[in-house]
Amino acid sequence: MRLSSIRTAVLASVMVFVLPVVASAGTGSGQRDRSFGDRGLATTTFDVKALSDDLLRTSDGGILAVGFVDNRFGLAKFTRNGALDRTFGGGDGMAVRAGPDAVADYAVIAAAEDAKGRIVLVADRSGAGRIVVGRLLADGRRDDTFGWRGFIDIVTDSFVQDVIVDPDGAVEILGQNSIGYTVWKVAPDGHTDTDFGDLGTVFVPRPAPLERWVSGSRMEIDRFGRLVVLAAGIYQNPDSHHPVPRPFVFRITGEGAFDPTFGDGGYTIAKRPYGGFSPVGMVLLGDGSVVASGVPSGYGIALIRFAPSGAVDTTFGDHGAAIHRKNSYLVPTDLESGPGGTLVASVTSDEGSRVVRVFAADGALDTGFGQGGYGVRQDRSFGQVAVIVQSGGAVVSLGQAHVETARQRQFALVRSTP
Repeated sequence: MRLSSIRTAVLASVMVFVLPVVASAGTGSGQRDRSFGDRGLATTTFDVKALSDDLLRTSDGGILAVGFVDNRFGLAKFTRNGALDRTFGGGDGMAVRAGPDAVADYAVIAAAEDAKGRIVLVADRSGAGRIVVGRLLADGRRDDTFGWRGFIDIVTDSFVQDVIVDPDGAVEILGQNSIGYTVWKVAPDGHTDTDFGDLGTVFVPRPAPLERWVSGSRMEIDRFGRLVVLAAGIYQNPDSHHPVPRPFVFRITGEGAFDPTFGDGGYTIAKRPYGGFSPVGMVLLGDGSVVASGVPSGYGIALIRFAPSGAVDTTFGDHGAAIHRKNSYLVPTDLESGPGGTLVASVTSDEGSRVVRVFAADGALDTGFGQGGYGVRQDRSFGQVAVIVQSGGAVVSLGQAHVETARQRQFALVRSTP
């Protein structure tokens, strides 16, 4: 899952600039928590530019930030309160790992943690037509029991979108290309699980009448071991003749077969919001329903809820979709489950980054959070990409900051009060 994501911490000696809090930081819900990191900000100190991509809440209560550092895999682990975890990496809380080809460039897409605390990373290998899957031990060392020296290569014309880890440690990778979607299943030792699908893979074509693909596909696993996939394609509106992105969901059984009992013959294509929807986040709720977040036409954050059967849940929002727009150019980037039946979305805008909290039942804003559902605004340079929700409801956001001592942009984390 997008992974669905993780980064942050500051050494006491690090001087940081940027990220001024535009709104005052108080003690109420949705405010910047100045007890986190160094006066509210945690950063890495890699000696080169570090670009953040995903954020994870680890099983020991820590925070793992993942991205790429000098075109290699970059990771940083923080304690719950934003200090670099010195039991990780080289004793400084950070790790940089080369892929299977030390001279190749890799773009990290997502990360996940297995039941043993091991870290699974997926990336596209630049210009090579390959997806790379790596596994590290909980302390950041390469796991040589997985594949070849901790990595496997998947030769494909697809681009990686997401990754999840089964309870038994098997890894499932989602990719997409111009005609459809492929899921690969890899056993815990890194070998292909040939009992899954067609010798370890299952391909699902893009449904008609959608054309072309839209990036941002997501995948979750339900309590029955089935994979639920959120994706989108382009719909040519016959009335306006304008191309509109339309989201859809489908399901794959635990054995690796397309499930025709889900939705309408296996797919559900959402028709709302009418102006289109490009997915960025997905949450699978305890009852089996799915909430997707995405970018509607224009700006704002759109949410769509699908029932456990796959049908659009028309009791949610306005006939299945809820759209929230503020007086700024909002663009969502991630979605996570929050406390008390809520969902937390990260957004960026022309005014800065925020977190937004809504109710999962109907998509309405949780007006008890921040200012009418919107948390404190961070500086535009933060570039928020992912969020996690800690036990207790505090929200940790991952973005970027320029660290003076490193003289480079680094992973950066802030925390909002629950």
